[in-house]
Formats: sequence, C-alpha cells, structure tokens
Amino acid sequence: MDPLYKNIKGRLKEAAGALTGNDQLRAEGAADQAEAQVEDLAGAVTEKASELTDQAADKATGYWNQIKEAFDEGKDGK
Repeated sequence: MDPLYKNIKGRLKEAAGALTGNDQLRAEGAADQAEAQVEDLAGAVTEKASELTDQAADKATGYWNQIKEAFDEGKDGK
C-alpha cells in the first residue's frame, strides 16, 4: 500500500477514534501513520543507496579504463 494512502487512512482512523471515543481505532490510526513514515524513510534510504552504488560503479569503471589505457600504452611501447 502506498505510504501516502496509508498515512491518510491512519489520520482518518485516528480522527474517527477521537470523535467516537474509540481508543483502539485511534491507536490503529497512529500505528498506520507511523508505518507510513517508516515506509517513506525506507524508500528514501533505498533510493540513496542505489544512487551511491551507481556513483561507485561509475568511478570504478573510470579507474579501470585508466588502468587499461596505461597498460595498453606500456604494451605498445608508448
């Protein structure tokens, strides 16, 4: 379930629980909101990790190309 939807659902549950005096519904709403926040954070962490992995791969490829060029130059006697 989309974290935004889960957050909205949680707010509605919490508000309904507050209006009706239903503490269990209020608690479920708060829990849904907390879960949505965790999912948002996990998504952000996953996205950042993917970005950093791509950057590391690009750097490694660049270093590999430099090493290969140096080796090829040495092999050709340049």
